[in-house]
Amino acid sequence: MPSRATARRRRFFIDLAANAWLSLSNTRALERDYGWEGLCIEANPMYHADLLSRRNCTVVGVAIASTEDTVQFVASRKALGGIVGAGMDNKQATNTSEMRTIPFSRILEEFKAPKTIDYLSLDVEACVRPDPHPCSDPLTRATPHTSVAVLTPRPKSQGAESLVMSSFPWDSYTISVLTVERPKPDLVQMLQAHGYVWQCNHGTFGDELWLSRKALESQHVQNMLARGIQGCCKPRSHTEYRSCAQ
Repeated sequence: MPSRATARRRRFFIDLAANAWLSLSNTRALERDYGWEGLCIEANPMYHADLLSRRNCTVVGVAIASTEDTVQFVASRKALGGIVGAGMDNKQATNTSEMRTIPFSRILEEFKAPKTIDYLSLDVEACVRPDPHPCSDPLTRATPHTSVAVLTPRPKSQGAESLVMSSFPWDSYTISVLTVERPKPDLVQMLQAHGYVWQCNHGTFGDELWLSRKALESQHVQNMLARGIQGCCKPRSHTEYRSCAQ
């Protein structure tokens, strides 16, 4: 439950990427049951119609990257769809289309996100080597979007989430609660460097729960942590994770 202090102001989430409107959503309950507002960022056009008709969030139909660009995208594989390219899950595909990409910071500015983001659900799949084709104005509300495009080549120690967050304006915005799927070491270091604290692993897909230091100072949050969070566990190693989560 949100604290009374939080309930007096606008509560805001970002779902990146949003995926299906119901079955795979980390934010629908916040929207439906608690009246939260937020952004559902989804690059796959196969999800747009349901997100627009069945969710109240603002649907953003672009991909997040460190720079503005365009990449090749395959949508037909739904949750397994994404960017096509070397080093990708989708190394080859037919019926691709161009996908616009923009930095995280521009989305926050364009859609007037509050300086405190109460919850960020971060679960993206795709990374791609650069194939630059600059576009004039990639941000658009007309085309509403779980795969997110990333333009920079990634070493094995770097994940798509890391590249997405490389364009997040840490000095201007605070994320109170963050869940992220299987963060690579560089993203862990990034989060720690900006004052975020790992709390536990959650669920069966490798999701991790992180809180900002500011959130940890809240008595409401301290009380919740003292009671325990359903589904959270703290494995001693990655090999122990699945038994811990179950």
